[in-house]
Amino acid sequence: MNPGRHGGAEGFLRSGLLGLGFVGALGTMLELVLARHWSTPIRLLPWFVLAIIAVVALRPTRGAIRLARAIAVASVAMGMFGVVEHVKANDDAARLDAVFGPKWDAMSGASRWWRALIESVGPSPPFAPAALGAHRGVSAARDDAPSGDQVRREAYGRAPDRRAVALVASARCPRARH
Repeated sequence: MNPGRHGGAEGFLRSGLLGLGFVGALGTMLELVLARHWSTPIRLLPWFVLAIIAVVALRPTRGAIRLARAIAVASVAMGMFGVVEHVKANDDAARLDAVFGPKWDAMSGASRWWRALIESVGPSPPFAPAALGAHRGVSAARDDAPSGDQVRREAYGRAPDRRAVALVASARCPRARH
């Protein structure tokens, strides 16, 4: 992993979060391909979000990350919309279910929605769209905030003296001396 401009553990953690979001997006993409999730314009929305995740993961420029943050908010809303759409699709398919079909119309509305939500009926996984929003959020966690050294350089006109930083750290923590 490339720590990027943030060095050490911070850079690796940021890159790791970005990689985690990318791997999650790949899994979601595979799921969408297997489900043939492209037959209507509304079913293309997750593909748009996945494309943004791929751009940010493969080329994390400052502009791409800012775009990803804007899309992150929209993808959470799209994820909630997708959950509702999947529950409605399960509710529509419930009348064809062997177990619940005959008694579906006699059930209360809350009971029907609960069964559609927990996927007792219907083919649509209700929380799959929410997972896409979670991947998007993880990918957006890699931010472009300046490192501490960059802030100090801008404030004082120079980078911190590494020897002075090490001396202060060793004075505060005697175990750090080797």
